[in-house]
Amino acid sequence: MEKFACPTFTRDQDGSVHINTDLCIGDGSCIQTCPAAAIKI
Repeated sequence: MEKFACPTFTRDQDGSVHINTDLCIGDGSCIQTCPAAAIKI
C-alpha cells in the first residue's frame, strides 16, 4: 500500500490506516489502492 497509496493516507501506531480528509481532492485514488475495498466516495 505504501508504494501506490493516496497521499492522504496516514497510519496510526497500531497500524490502522486513516484518510486526512483535509488533503483529499476526490480523485478516487484511495478507492483503487485500498486492499479491503472499504472506501466509498
